[in-house]
Amino acid sequence: MATLVRVTCETCGDQTVTTATVRCRVCIDNSDSQYRFTCPTCEQIVIKQSERRVIDLLAASGVRVDLWKLPRELVVESSQNQLNHDDLIDFHDLLSDDATFAKAIAKLNK
Repeated sequence: MATLVRVTCETCGDQTVTTATVRCRVCIDNSDSQYRFTCPTCEQIVIKQSERRVIDLLAASGVRVDLWKLPRELVVESSQNQLNHDDLIDFHDLLSDDATFAKAIAKLNK
């Protein structure tokens, strides 16, 4: 038996849906969490950012929780890999040099 939960659609206002129609997502890397549902009135998919405690309550009610990880490109493993102001200035200088920029574009097109 599915439990009913109250959700809010930006267009239609407060709605009641079953836990089977709600899905939660939690990022393992940064704990970003959200839930989604299809509004029973307008049938639009609604995605809401949420605090972890709300996700825990939904999960305790029977809502499925999917865990996901950030793409590797977005994960900074140490402070040595972070861009700083000097890196940005160097990058700007490289973009300002037409010959260097042309070489970089040529490498991308290979």
